[in-house]
Amino acid sequence: MGKGVNLHVDYDSPIALDLPTVGIFIENMNGERLIHLQSLSQHGPVQELPQKGRITCHIPSLPLAPGQYHLSFSCSTTYSRGRVDYLHRALSFNVEVADFFGTGRLPKAQFLLRADWQFPQTADTSAHPDTCPASAEQP
Repeated sequence: MGKGVNLHVDYDSPIALDLPTVGIFIENMNGERLIHLQSLSQHGPVQELPQKGRITCHIPSLPLAPGQYHLSFSCSTTYSRGRVDYLHRALSFNVEVADFFGTGRLPKAQFLLRADWQFPQTADTSAHPDTCPASAEQP
């Protein structure tokens, strides 16, 4: 829960792909699209891909709440109308419950994000710490 993940897409095309854009979508069980990873936005243009190969998308942290999720994949090129290929809900995966924050508690949400909290101090600060133990990870 919240750890990094590598998504590998093996492909085999009858021709080389000019200016391809690859998309990976993560949906929850209700079919809501939570995440759209897109090569053009996050990597920039790719001039050409050979006919066969493996594309890897590394996600440093995927802080999804416990539950089941679906992955869909798409590929398009600048010179083609519509998509070259689209695999709807090609894979499913589960996120298991874990003590993500180290507090023994999880909020009811779809994403889990670490945060630093600061509170004003009271007269008796020994019984009430002014910060929460959860902290943001440094990149």
